Amino acid sequence: MKKSLLVIVAIAVLAAVAAPWVSGQITARRLAADVERANAEGEINVAIVDYARGWRESTARVEFSLPDAAFDDVDMPENLPIDFLAAREALREPVTLNVAMRHGPVLLGGGGAGLNLAESTIHIDPDTPGYAELLEELGIEQLFELRTVTRFGGRTEFAAEMPPIDFVRDDIGIVFSGAEANGFYEFGARRFAADGTAASLVVDSPMASLTLEQLRFASDSTHYNDLLRLGHADGSVARLSVTDQSAGVPTTLTLVDFTASFDVELEDDGEHARLGSAYRFASLSDGAQLNLSDLDLTATARGIDIDALTTYIAASQQAALQPESAAPLTLEVEDALFALLAASPTIEVAPMSVNWNDEAVNATLRFGVDGANLPPRTAFTLMSLMLGDAVSIDATVEMSAIIARWLAARAMAFQLRRSAAADGMTFTEDEVEALANMQAATALAQLVAQGMLLSTGTGYSTQASYAGGSLTINGNTLPFGFP
Repeated sequence: MKKSLLVIVAIAVLAAVAAPWVSGQITARRLAADVERANAEGEINVAIVDYARGWRESTARVEFSLPDAAFDDVDMPENLPIDFLAAREALREPVTLNVAMRHGPVLLGGGGAGLNLAESTIHIDPDTPGYAELLEELGIEQLFELRTVTRFGGRTEFAAEMPPIDFVRDDIGIVFSGAEANGFYEFGARRFAADGTAASLVVDSPMASLTLEQLRFASDSTHYNDLLRLGHADGSVARLSVTDQSAGVPTTLTLVDFTASFDVELEDDGEHARLGSAYRFASLSDGAQLNLSDLDLTATARGIDIDALTTYIAASQQAALQPESAAPLTLEVEDALFALLAASPTIEVAPMSVNWNDEAVNATLRFGVDGANLPPRTAFTLMSLMLGDAVSIDATVEMSAIIARWLAARAMAFQLRRSAAADGMTFTEDEVEALANMQAATALAQLVAQGMLLSTGTGYSTQASYAGGSLTINGNTLPFGFP
């Protein structure tokens, strides 16, 4: 009995001693597999330049760099405000991270308390050229700290922190509250989720200043292919204020309580996707003429062929890297666009509402394509698409009388300036505005008489439909004169 007990104890001790070494081996293999997978995807180059594995702890130095194609295939315009060539060469330099790991399976203290494969603490290598000088100038010890815990199931959870910064160089000042982010990634499932916050950022210079308060973001997405991820992302800003002082008289644009969200999900057939986005803000104002409030805008695209969308994105990106191309659409882009439209997608913008100087504006828009009515691929052009029977567009707009008169006055002012220039006449701005405001009421009355606008008593509305090359407004068909 005693001998059996001794054997059990010996096995337990041996397992406890060996377990961290085994966990270290598994961690090393998993890190190598993650690096290989990241390099295979081609978006970034990753290399393990040094790996020292111990019994309970290991260290590694990992280099990250952008692939050459990210620089070589881009033709930048001239007269940029920065030295592009110098910036490109600087970005070519790899960034090295120092990784300190503790092996499981038993981890006590820190973020990995419990039974886990490993936990890590990651910083930028202090020997990175210029990094020590940057830290000294910013008055911080690290630019960021990333802590991870790797579970046996394959999930790696992380927490990242950036310290507060109070920095002044010459006439430029930066005050940053610091930021934090948390989340997880699963390389096997190719899933990544994160959320983070930053309380404030203030950037001040003689030419412009920026103030940002309460930045928040969250996302949870899964890799579908090299260009598309399924899932959602959203972000918000409590206040964003930008002041332009370059003209001598400061002008400030302020955005309050802005939120944006995006989601991509598969439809029931598994071959098409639904793309959604929504935008809202409490107010957007320049303190003078612009005063928008209570924006609510939602856009939804359905029936999007995923393979065609991926091909279209890839072809469009490739065409964008060829600025010398004379054709507005390359053959590859047209092929991908034709396949995308053949799936009969629909795009709907509804609701869309906003208050403009406390006056309401509401609108809806629906764009649809009937893939069965597309012209043959050999005859497909954007013109043949719009003049055929494949495209349908429906839109409605409702606005107050005050907004309608303001828009009419702006249209009249534009016509007056153009006519005056053509006839060699000169008007002062006050004269243009006075004439435009006088003509605005007449113009609105004529549009109502022609059926282009409908009077609602408190404002105006209109409903427009386009199909088969024909435009109908409030039931009135407008001939375009196309053959």
